[in-house]
Amino acid sequence: MLKLSRPVVYTFVAAVAVYAVVLLTQPDTPVRHTVPRHTVRRAAGEADGITEADLTAHFARYVPGKRDPFVPKVVPPKAAAGRGEGPGGARDAWTLTGIYAVNDTLNALVENRATGDSVSLKAGDRWRGLRVVSIGSDAVRFQNALGQQTRLAFAPPPAEGPGARTAGGAPTPALRVVGPLRPMPIVGPLPPLPTAAPPPQTH
Repeated sequence: MLKLSRPVVYTFVAAVAVYAVVLLTQPDTPVRHTVPRHTVRRAAGEADGITEADLTAHFARYVPGKRDPFVPKVVPPKAAAGRGEGPGGARDAWTLTGIYAVNDTLNALVENRATGDSVSLKAGDRWRGLRVVSIGSDAVRFQNALGQQTRLAFAPPPAEGPGARTAGGAPTPALRVVGPLRPMPIVGPLPPLPTAAPPPQTH
């Protein structure tokens, strides 16, 4: 039989005792309880706030109202008071004052009585967001970006007031108001000058 020395036996017994103490005093590891995740399925597009009604919605087409481009919507009160106008402005701020021809091309002269500005226009020019469509003998036709056309004609002459009466009671003729400029006739090419006759030959 194998004989062990006492120190070896004591050491073995002490090691077993220490292991038993450690094993008995060690706390148990907690058990983790996992909660299953519940996934909620959403309809396609619902996460972005877009619904099926939004995709199939129909809206009425916007039709802008007609507006005279020569009538300003907003006029400063001081400017309107200085010109004696109402809050809507005057229609004759820009008036057609003349139509003339340059190199067989009709041009229209448009003036602003309030500011004294004037501009000469011909067909195809763009002015104040409008395109000149045509120039006639007494009016200019404009077109905006929406295809709406506006006609600017000569301003009518002011109405003649009653004339003063003479001593006999007959009314005196009122002064005739000169109307706006009218188109000048287009002068054609001048006829060629006659050729001079050759001098008589002397022998």
